[in-house]
Amino acid sequence: MEGVFLTETWLADEVDNGEFMDPAFVVYRSDRRFALVGRSIAGGVLSAFTEKLSVAAVDASTLADLVPVIARCKMPFLSVYIVNLYIPPNIGLNDYETFIDALGIFLLDKQYILVGDFNASGFNMPYLDDRRTNSILLLMETLNLRQLNDTTNLNGRLLDLVLTNLNVEFTVAHYLAPFVGDDPHHSALDILINLHLPSDPPNLPSNTNLRYNFRRWMFHVVCAVQIFYNRLYTVLDHCVPKIKSTNPPWFTANVKRLRNMKEYYFKKWKNTRLDHYLNEFRRLRQLLKVEADNAHHHCRGQVEANIKVNPKASGHLLMVGGQLQGSLLFHNDEQLTHQSIETTIAQRLVQAIFIGAIQLNRYAAIEFVGSINVDYRC
Repeated sequence: MEGVFLTETWLADEVDNGEFMDPAFVVYRSDRRFALVGRSIAGGVLSAFTEKLSVAAVDASTLADLVPVIARCKMPFLSVYIVNLYIPPNIGLNDYETFIDALGIFLLDKQYILVGDFNASGFNMPYLDDRRTNSILLLMETLNLRQLNDTTNLNGRLLDLVLTNLNVEFTVAHYLAPFVGDDPHHSALDILINLHLPSDPPNLPSNTNLRYNFRRWMFHVVCAVQIFYNRLYTVLDHCVPKIKSTNPPWFTANVKRLRNMKEYYFKKWKNTRLDHYLNEFRRLRQLLKVEADNAHHHCRGQVEANIKVNPKASGHLLMVGGQLQGSLLFHNDEQLTHQSIETTIAQRLVQAIFIGAIQLNRYAAIEFVGSINVDYRC
């Protein structure tokens, strides 16, 4: 067992973790704030992980008054957010929908597993028109989630959900040996993630019959390095999935976040036709335009400053995609013309191709043309 997730812990601040949990576990808690809700019992969530896992707590205080436990867990070849939550059955419908909306925004651009008691009694009963269920279904559709639990409670209802956007194999079943007695209204679940990792380490080649004379190899250092990188990249090209970014190089993290939030609210409006989603979409669209313009201007200023300091390093242009508007300032306040920029880039490319000619076998798609066209738009 690598992790334990509990809901309705009924714990208060004066209860220490050591009173109920094995010290081999690292515990993260979100006890119910009894003074805030006017109650003295119920509520609260807890997540506990063995020390084998690399886990860090994530601040979830922005998610309204229902504070889940969110932990970022690093597994082999996978980094995932694990969200454990409890939504009380007597919470108002507006508050319920507000929390689900805030949760959806928080989860944008993350890989995660979302577990807990959602208290949406109509989730597995499609004949019920339930606003709680509809808000969860809308969240699943907007974020492309799948629900993995099919263990119903004593009344045939599905209150405890396991949602994820991970493209890995899961096994979710009724757990028959829980820490405490099984609650017939919230059956314990056993969640297994199947990563299909190799059981044995790779059998790496070795050479124990030869001794290498490194004193006499200095003239072959460059050649050896080139051969090494050629083979390394060949292995990577065949074994590692490719990530193709369509974002301009001047897109900042905030620009990407605003763009994703804008798309999120557009999907919400498209599915519900509610005015407040449309208004939020329009607000984010205007904010995104301003933020993108500022990021573009900042990127252009950085490139101009780099070329002014080191005019020969035309790679500054290539680093930002070769897209700039207008002319660039040269040192001594001279103007850098389009023709001089093209000439400089062409010279640099010729030098790079000449020096690294041994790598050309990796780039069979390279085609030499009679001219070089540079677009200076960002």
